[in-house]
Amino acid sequence: MELYRIDSIRTNNFSDPDMMSKIGGMWEKAYQNFDLKNETMFAIYDDYVSDYKGDYRLSLYTTKILDSEKIELDLEGMTTYHCDSREDLPKVWKEIWEDEEQNKLKRSYLKDLERYHADGSVTLYLS
Repeated sequence: MELYRIDSIRTNNFSDPDMMSKIGGMWEKAYQNFDLKNETMFAIYDDYVSDYKGDYRLSLYTTKILDSEKIELDLEGMTTYHCDSREDLPKVWKEIWEDEEQNKLKRSYLKDLERYHADGSVTLYLS
């Protein structure tokens, strides 16, 4: 699957006081500058310094062909979690971190992503 990058930020879930405004601003900018209403969107987490407690890069991608960086995405072999809506994302990420702390989940921190579906649900893929 080919994806086209819209924007990227660098942040930290625990030590960046501007994390939510950075993420929200990136999404707002994406929807203001591109017609993405019916497009599949991806939030890709990579370039981790360590684990979920460290800094990382978050990038927005779309399947819509844009004049921007293009990547090829392969989801095979990734661990999946599912959210019925975007509002469930914080709860599911907390569950993922708890599973990891309890050694129920082993992560490589190479690349993780959220796939936003047209029905409002989100599938998380973890490497």
